[in-house]
Amino acid sequence: MSRPPPLSLKHLLLRIDMGEETSAEDLMTVLGPLVGERTDIRDIDHAVLPDFSAVPYFALIELVDRWNSISRDRPIGGSEKYIDDQKVRYLDEVRTMQRSMADFKNLPRIFTSEWFDSVIDEVIRWDGRSPFRTVSHGAFITHLQFGVGSDGLLYRLDEAFSKITEASQRRAVMKKLRDMGGNLDAYISTIFEILVTSRFERILDYEPTLKSGHPEARVLLGDQAFLIEARATQDMAPEPEGAFSPDYRGTILAAKAREKYEGQLSSAAEPVVLFFGLNAYVNHFHVHAMLERIHDDDNASVLSAIMLSETCHALRLELWVNPKARFPLTERTVEELHQLFSATTYRSPW
Repeated sequence: MSRPPPLSLKHLLLRIDMGEETSAEDLMTVLGPLVGERTDIRDIDHAVLPDFSAVPYFALIELVDRWNSISRDRPIGGSEKYIDDQKVRYLDEVRTMQRSMADFKNLPRIFTSEWFDSVIDEVIRWDGRSPFRTVSHGAFITHLQFGVGSDGLLYRLDEAFSKITEASQRRAVMKKLRDMGGNLDAYISTIFEILVTSRFERILDYEPTLKSGHPEARVLLGDQAFLIEARATQDMAPEPEGAFSPDYRGTILAAKAREKYEGQLSSAAEPVVLFFGLNAYVNHFHVHAMLERIHDDDNASVLSAIMLSETCHALRLELWVNPKARFPLTERTVEELHQLFSATTYRSPW
């Protein structure tokens, strides 16, 4: 029976990065030969760098903390300086995002100098040993993820607000802009709503009033007017540890859709298209489980179709047409929805 390959520094970091347990024996076996009397965390960083495109920062910090807790005679130094350097990189990104505001028409109304000062304060207070989280500056998180570019998310958002302003009351648009300056969940929801709505050239009514609530807009496309509503799923709960059950997340997704069609859309007396923003934790099997539940729910007949977006950026979409819709979309409208969003037709994974 062959022995398992010896544990390497790379595999030890990956274990920690995935939240797996590591023993003191593992640490001694892997790090012992690398640690001298004056070893610095950057020595460990350089030793493992060839194995990664980017060394897992938080795993490395935790690895060094664990080593120092069991090997007080040969501690690895430099962690605080390593963390400070990471903070400096984040502060540089704050300034990069702030400089980019000069290119925008609408966003500087929300992302003011005071807003950026508040982000800087949060970065300075951050302990650097766990992922950076912000209570009220979700836009900075997406900047860290996607950066600034002429085809980037912030540019798309600024253009989207300009389009919507032409078709709506200024007060409603300013409320959306204010929502963008809030926490990550509010920011994700707002950008998805804005990016979806702005794709329609003919917005007949922005946030129209129904007896049951206010959808995003009433639009005209093809030969048909219909309501649109958007729902992002940034707050998706994790699956039970060690389990894969399409029904588990499918049930959660269906409940989020149900909040819309049994709530603010329930009194609609015209076609309704629900745009549903998914996230990295969702795959086709989860979506199929969701759609099965919606298909079997008579109350869901208010939905004419669901446009499934791979992310909250309203990109890579699939269209599911509800065969039980109370107010069906015309063939022309379905075709033009496909064209407008470069959407494919939803196909079951089974």
